[in-house]
Amino acid sequence: MSKYDEIDFEEIALEMQKQVEQDPHNVKLRNELAIVLMETNEYEEAFFQLQNAAKIKPSVQTLYNLAYFYFTEGKPIIEATSNTKETQGFEEEAEEESMSYTWEMADKEAFDIVEDLLKNKPGHYFIYNLMGEMYIKKEKYE
Repeated sequence: MSKYDEIDFEEIALEMQKQVEQDPHNVKLRNELAIVLMETNEYEEAFFQLQNAAKIKPSVQTLYNLAYFYFTEGKPIIEATSNTKETQGFEEEAEEESMSYTWEMADKEAFDIVEDLLKNKPGHYFIYNLMGEMYIKKEKYE
């Protein structure tokens, strides 16, 4: 048993979500929440936290985090679905709308963010690391 087996990431995520509700502009907290959400396999919510953090404060850190997520996980495609339920008696139909997600590759989005970061903030080495990983994936070794 490792020390990580004892951590209740779902409980931590719930507490952090409450904190984000109280301080919605705290991008550091949103980034940390996204990491915890990934530990609980809630990738859609993690993506939205990273996306919101980048919108609130488009810094090297928030944009890099979003680009890295795009590169490693892709992006969710949101599809609204409606479920029809029949009630007994008059067979009235009540529609319940829910969201479902499918994932697609988002290498272009990641590349665009990293390319823009390199133009505007060329001094950050981790941006170059991610760009290198993207070129390796595309087999552009030169």
